[in-house]
Amino acid sequence: MERSPNSTKEELMLKDSFSFGDLCSIIEILRGKDGCPWDREQDHLSIRGNLIEETYEAVEAIDKADSDLLKEELGDVLMQIVFHAQMEKETGSFDIGDVINGTCRKLIDRHPHVFSSEGKVDSEEALKNWEKAKNIEKQRKTLSSSLESIPPSLPALMRASKMYRKLISSSDARMTDTGDILPDAFEKINALSKISADSSAREREELIGNLLFDITRLSCILGTDSEKALNDVLEDKIRTVRKSEGLG
Repeated sequence: MERSPNSTKEELMLKDSFSFGDLCSIIEILRGKDGCPWDREQDHLSIRGNLIEETYEAVEAIDKADSDLLKEELGDVLMQIVFHAQMEKETGSFDIGDVINGTCRKLIDRHPHVFSSEGKVDSEEALKNWEKAKNIEKQRKTLSSSLESIPPSLPALMRASKMYRKLISSSDARMTDTGDILPDAFEKINALSKISADSSAREREELIGNLLFDITRLSCILGTDSEKALNDVLEDKIRTVRKSEGLG
């Protein structure tokens, strides 16, 4: 049975400012029997790409340090979240309140150094505690199951960074020393310089892939986001080309 939204269309049309509850009401109205035909037709899969696109647009606003644009793009991301939650509410599975409740519970449980009597920790120890708590919650008893939980759909450099951080958090190691990585990276660069034209594609891919992972490991240790670093270089290349064309 379809439930009525908290605010009616008439009430919403008279408002000058809105609350989170109003957003939920608007999405529910749009999905209702007298709502928008397009919104009513959507399901999780049909708007899956929208969530990804809006998230990347929010990231772009962050990279541009554009607060006004970020405000707008965060709103678009939030709308997508409420939209997906509304679709689940219609099936009786969960609603946005359950989403918020689960997130709040998770934040409290995974920060015992803040919400309990556990002693103070530094940022790296806090990250390790988060990973340990997450693995317990998800019943991930092996390192491989933890690594497999990283979505393969992530950009490769981002996935590599998350994987390396999980590998570090599973041990007593700390991301402070580049000494063991640099020789590995130089060895692969040397191997690439000697690779022959008739070598297999698999051999070339393996060398390049391992070198990229070494670079990502270095980025993590140096506190650099490898995904962002590469994107920044690409933007610089575009600006250089524009200048060469007299457009910059």
